[in-house]
Amino acid sequence: MQFDNHETDLYILSETQKERHNLQSFCETKKISFQWSYSNIKGQNWEGKQFLEIPFGVFFKDEIIAYFN
Repeated sequence: MQFDNHETDLYILSETQKERHNLQSFCETKKISFQWSYSNIKGQNWEGKQFLEIPFGVFFKDEIIAYFN
């Protein structure tokens, strides 16, 4: 799983379908707003890949990491 952020928004690129499912389940269980997006920024290593976007999610990063460990 890869993380990135812009200000307080958190972006998570999952490596597998299982990670995607678990991320979505985590957000739904915790009542965290999220959306799935696709990167279309040329030259970026996430280009063409689906990632989870959590507005103000930078505050949940440590909790998400702990959940997956």
